[in-house]
Amino acid sequence: MSNISEDVKVKIYNASKVLQRKAGTGKIDPKKLKEAEKIIEENTVNFVPMALDYLKELEKALRAAKDNNGESAEQHHKITLPIMHLKSTGTVFKYPLVSDLSDITLTFLETTKTLNDDVLAIVMAHEQLLHAILAEEMSGDGGTKGKAMKKEMASVCNRYLKKHSGSNA
Repeated sequence: MSNISEDVKVKIYNASKVLQRKAGTGKIDPKKLKEAEKIIEENTVNFVPMALDYLKELEKALRAAKDNNGESAEQHHKITLPIMHLKSTGTVFKYPLVSDLSDITLTFLETTKTLNDDVLAIVMAHEQLLHAILAEEMSGDGGTKGKAMKKEMASVCNRYLKKHSGSNA
């Protein structure tokens, strides 16, 4: 059976010399790391409006892809970008369930070659699921419901990949 985590190959990029000059090389000062962790833990930013903005971007990109048969790399990028933002910011703002579900969907999108109707339907389901989580202000991991959501989202993605394995998924 095809599994999302098995299908994705990790790419490692070396930091550019410019980035190394700005960030430095070597270890991070433990004191600075603790300060950063404290800021993240004590943050009180309301994530919901920010996440809803990303979901609006996603909805717009999904409509455009559906109208244009989802064949361009640009459309794929416009769908992927807000999901990346949700993945990277959810946990920071105490919504790890949003990050985890976005990770599943993002990984799925990275393994698909086309944005056919089935792929778009899966991404739309992801978008609707996140709307429900945000409407309920379900911060944290979502407990039992969150585990079930992640399991089902991964299952849907894996069923699609299994069905389309060997094709232009």
